[in-house]
Amino acid sequence: MTSLFSSTHSSMYGFTQGKMCSERPNLAEELQANGYYTAGFTTNLVCGQSGGFERGFDSFHEPRPSAPKGRQLNRNRKFNKLASHSMTGPILSKLTPSVLPFYPTTDADDLVTMAIDWLQEERDQPYFLWLHFMDLHWPYRSSSRKIDGQEYTQMWQDRESWQKVKESRGQFYPGDKRAERWRQLYSEETQALDKTLGRLFTSLKQHKDWQDTALCITSDHGEELYENGSWAHSWNQLRREGTHVPLILKLPRQSKGSNDFNAVSQLDIAPTLLTLAGIDCPIKMLGKNLLSPAQEPLIISEMLGHLNSYKYRLSIRQNGYHYIYDGDKNKCHLYAGSAKNDIYAVDCQISKKFDILRLQHISMGALDMLKGKLIIGEDEISYDLDDDPAVIERLRALGYIN
Repeated sequence: MTSLFSSTHSSMYGFTQGKMCSERPNLAEELQANGYYTAGFTTNLVCGQSGGFERGFDSFHEPRPSAPKGRQLNRNRKFNKLASHSMTGPILSKLTPSVLPFYPTTDADDLVTMAIDWLQEERDQPYFLWLHFMDLHWPYRSSSRKIDGQEYTQMWQDRESWQKVKESRGQFYPGDKRAERWRQLYSEETQALDKTLGRLFTSLKQHKDWQDTALCITSDHGEELYENGSWAHSWNQLRREGTHVPLILKLPRQSKGSNDFNAVSQLDIAPTLLTLAGIDCPIKMLGKNLLSPAQEPLIISEMLGHLNSYKYRLSIRQNGYHYIYDGDKNKCHLYAGSAKNDIYAVDCQISKKFDILRLQHISMGALDMLKGKLIIGEDEISYDLDDDPAVIERLRALGYIN
């Protein structure tokens, strides 16, 4: 997310541990400085004030979900075992129907309602509105499912299985039925989010300035659903499942749409939006305007993950090739087109080309990290563990702390 906002590589500023520090260029700050009223709504603590994301916003909202009902039971391992058992779970669902596994973020539907209310306010300035959703994120669930005795038990079983996934760094396989359930939950929640976004778009279209509005929809990562032996994104292998995400752009006064299936870099999103707003991009931004003709880009993705994640991964895409460096195993991979067979070889000219590109890219920050010398200073994210115990529970559920 810091790369999306700043159009800079994550390794330049401390990876996921670094805040949106003042040294980084910042999309919201640039718009704010050029007369835009800026408002942000985020459901992720890491993309909130603790991560420096409030910078550049005139109005910043970080709604928190309600504390789980029956919090003590929610934390009790014995209760969890009983709730996830096929015999006792349905009974507990009738005795304690509101005691469900804690879901750590605010629903997209609630966030869109807040945004629509904000859009109704009168303002003379042009505006920039940022919404950050977390519905398509572990812990998977379907907001459209009725929670009967069976679903109640399955939800608790999901949490029991996911703990094993965390302990195995994403490589625990819960069995075919559970794996299919997780994929189905992810699919159902994708459809629910799509419907919620439709409600937002309907509201936007009712505004007189809709024709002059630019709209961008994307994601900071995809999700691995065990296609290559790993779950979720905390252990992202930077394969297609983790790096191929949608990018939808609605331009001002656009009369019809078109599809472009070429891959682009998310570093280009901030410069493109600034260009649409008639604002010059800061020199520090590395991306280009997506609406200008350009040669096939060099697309770089980096991963220094969450708790218990791999050490470092780097992905480079260019000219139909996909190169991955796995810092945990100090191993390189190379794939051509959509083929899944690894063609990397040290004496291969194409492999050598990507090895050189990798070495050219690695910044001093990444080099220090690879040598075990990375020291995060004042800009390290320190989570706001305030008087609300739900904050700790949210971070634990999302995998950021034990």
